[in-house]
Amino acid sequence: MMDVPEIVPEKREYNGRFRFIMMVSASIVIACLLVFLSLKLYDWSGASQLDFSLPSYNGLRKDIKTDDDVNFPSTGAIDQSTIDQFNQQFSAQLKQAKESNGFSTKALDDGSLGINMPDGQ
Repeated sequence: MMDVPEIVPEKREYNGRFRFIMMVSASIVIACLLVFLSLKLYDWSGASQLDFSLPSYNGLRKDIKTDDDVNFPSTGAIDQSTIDQFNQQFSAQLKQAKESNGFSTKALDDGSLGINMPDGQ
């Protein structure tokens, strides 16, 4: 009988450096795709229209007025007049919330969100 040499399959060994470069490259591509997708969702959802930090709203930011009468101080006495003032403001906001329909097409209008645009804009 003749001895037949054993056939040993060739093992392909990948260089560790190649795998590291591929892993970093794949991570960068996946991160870019996720950022692109999140920006598209931000735009498609309409949230970008409510963002006053966009550069196109520089002129409007100067005209934004805040309602200081809605805030209450964090310290101080709590008396009946403070409670009455809170209940009055709460009731007005509750009434406005009950009157709005979140499923209507006008749910994100400026008026329903309480955004008052300055004249001439």
